[in-house]
Amino acid sequence: MGRLHRAFGDDGTGGTASFDPARLSVAAIRALEEAVTRVFGFGAVPVAECRDLQIGSGPDAVPCRLYRGFGATAPAPLVIYFHGGGFISGSLDSHDGVARALANAARATVLSVGYRLAPEHPYPAALEDGLAVTLRAWHHADHFACDPKGV
Repeated sequence: MGRLHRAFGDDGTGGTASFDPARLSVAAIRALEEAVTRVFGFGAVPVAECRDLQIGSGPDAVPCRLYRGFGATAPAPLVIYFHGGGFISGSLDSHDGVARALANAARATVLSVGYRLAPEHPYPAALEDGLAVTLRAWHHADHFACDPKGV
């Protein structure tokens, strides 16, 4: 059985035609996203710097991960990255490899945003998190050794 079949929880006899995402729970969708990105992701590509941080404080703090790619020189451009997953799945960990590869390819600093997910946090929570992180990163780009004109 191939890696794709295992990622989708398929025994290989029904192919993807037997896969019905409408029948999955939110927890199953999230587990599937994590599994698929492990199978098809970039892996833990080395970067010059990687650290977890929070943007904001208290209950409004948004978890983020900062990556500085090899070749990024201060003040570096800042890419604010919002992982995929339709606002219900995905995480800083599931898209770690993508953010690492992006930081190196762009020779930039990447700020990956761990926005709140639905349905626990309904719309517009993810958008509010994204806007808050973007504005704060832009206004405080110097804290990340980044150019505010390059956000």
